[in-house]
Amino acid sequence: MIRIFAKWQDRVILSANDEHHLVNVLRVLPGESLELLIEGQVFFARVISTKPLRIEKLQLINRSHELPFKITLIYPVIKGEKMDWVVQKAAELGVYELIACASERTVVHWDASEKEKKFGRFQRIIQEATLQSKRETLMKMHQYMKLTNAISLAYDSKWVASESHLDTYLPSSIRFIKGQHLSLIVGPEGGLSEAELALALTNGYQPFSLGPSILRSETAVITALSMLRERGF
Repeated sequence: MIRIFAKWQDRVILSANDEHHLVNVLRVLPGESLELLIEGQVFFARVISTKPLRIEKLQLINRSHELPFKITLIYPVIKGEKMDWVVQKAAELGVYELIACASERTVVHWDASEKEKKFGRFQRIIQEATLQSKRETLMKMHQYMKLTNAISLAYDSKWVASESHLDTYLPSSIRFIKGQHLSLIVGPEGGLSEAELALALTNGYQPFSLGPSILRSETAVITALSMLRERGF
């Protein structure tokens, strides 16, 4: 079923782009059903007419597709479209917030104008991923800081994917409880420096291995997130 962002002001309101896509690209017909994502809630709805477009909001859908706990991904930025891909997959996998960072081994650094442009594109990617994955909440992404500063932020549980701890696996007994907020650090291409890893451990981060092979940075993100996700179900 089609899911689309909407606003409610005594009637259903869509953006001009979404209305065009619904009517002229998807070619919905009167009587077809939709799901409306309105301020974090999903409603079952029906198309009444297309010219003009009128949509009837029917009932609230109570089922949630969000994780029972929050994950903040702390991630040094990587080159080009690979970063777009990481943002998309993080949103699909239920990440609450992605904090983009500059680290010792990052090869790209954003100035103010680049940050504004990239974050605008990331928001579009996040919106599309949210609809595709049936999430109710948009992943937050608005911070860009030094990794050393991000490491000092407070969370209920802190984890770092580490190539230096190949024999240290995520304990099978670990279970994240509802409402818990955890953080995950995954290094950029080339990994974290020794000093950054040491700082993370000093600040309470627990290292864990992603297995014996060395993964690309973007692959490591998906692997690490998947391992954490399964500890909450």
